[in-house]
Amino acid sequence: MARLSAMPGQEAKESGNAAFKSGHYAEAIGHYSRAIHADPRDASFRSNRAFAYLKLEKYEDAQRDASAALALDPTPSLRSKLLFRRAVARRQLGRFDEARQDLDAARDIEPTNASIDAELAQLHTAIEQADEAQAKRRERVKTLQTAAPNLRPAVSAPSEPELMQAVSTRRLNEQSAKPAVISGPSAPASSYANLRSTRESKRQPYQLPRSTSDTAQPPSRPRVAPTTALEFEQRWHESVEERDDLLRSVEPLRLPTVFGASLSPELLSGIIARLRGWPQEDARPYARALEAIPRFDFVSLLLMDEELDALQSLTT
Repeated sequence: MARLSAMPGQEAKESGNAAFKSGHYAEAIGHYSRAIHADPRDASFRSNRAFAYLKLEKYEDAQRDASAALALDPTPSLRSKLLFRRAVARRQLGRFDEARQDLDAARDIEPTNASIDAELAQLHTAIEQADEAQAKRRERVKTLQTAAPNLRPAVSAPSEPELMQAVSTRRLNEQSAKPAVISGPSAPASSYANLRSTRESKRQPYQLPRSTSDTAQPPSRPRVAPTTALEFEQRWHESVEERDDLLRSVEPLRLPTVFGASLSPELLSGIIARLRGWPQEDARPYARALEAIPRFDFVSLLLMDEELDALQSLTT
């Protein structure tokens, strides 16, 4: 009887395990991604990929894969392993409370697992270091506030007798209190006309305030193309309005070199959304370059179908 061939997902998993043991974690992630694509309901595929992400210090990706696998109702043994791996990722991300919850849940399943106890010890150390760093920051701020000079001059409030003093020293007599009466012969007929003429000559025409578009704007910084994925993503999140300019600053053929194995699903989704608003002839070379990025194959598995359809329409 001929031996039945393994399922495609299992074959991809075995290839991923071999690459993982050789230390080729990025290659292992690609194999595990193919396994997930073949059988999305197998939680072990995402568990292995989460472990590979941890090795590459991709903690957000590791946490996401572990959470997705836990939602597939894995076996108790695999559930404990997933909780442990998600706790490691969350500790590295500074989410200490959530990491502690995961470790407590994993220890309920495997009370004698020494790895869980070791990770709990590392978590306690990380919390203490974070508390010490925060205390130092607070002490530094307190020192600066104490040493800062009081630049505001002290202004004493006027005393009550000063408030009651007259502003003018001119005495009000009976003659000055009487209103001036101009008799007909002493008042020239043209006095009102002269007064009006003088007032009109001094009146300045009202000018509308200048709009913000007319005011001088600071010069925009030169568009220097980023050379690494980290630099690109930092500038991507700095300003939403400048994302199109940032993307255009990179030549399409350089996108695979810039991103390499560091393209995140969120960033890929954002780039596709920008390209959908471009003219077809401008977006096409960038869309094709995205598909040439080494990490595109398994990052694309985390996108929505409509995003992939939109990208495919841009490449044609």
